[in-house]
Amino acid sequence: MLSHNSLCAKEVDIFEAVYRWYVDKDGHVPAEIMSEILDQVRLPLMGTTDLLGLVRRSKLFHPDCLLGAIKTKKECLDVDLNYRGQLVIDENVATAEHGAQVLTGE
Repeated sequence: MLSHNSLCAKEVDIFEAVYRWYVDKDGHVPAEIMSEILDQVRLPLMGTTDLLGLVRRSKLFHPDCLLGAIKTKKECLDVDLNYRGQLVIDENVATAEHGAQVLTGE
């Protein structure tokens, strides 16, 4: 589920859920499973403050991973980041300005 682009949540909230789950397991999660789960957390989508605060304090990620995420945030164009789905309230996103096209019909 964490790998789905359709998951509509802030990345920091996803990280916090993973961290709470890990703590609830008293840290008794096999390293290979934990690695697979942490690989699904998209660190470059998190704010630098969250990376250097909450994520760093958790000690779930090696400091080099955090530095790599910050570097990616600084060097990549925003559109090149691997964003998840996003809920847009009270806006019709099926319009030409959002890239929608009529495939058949009117």
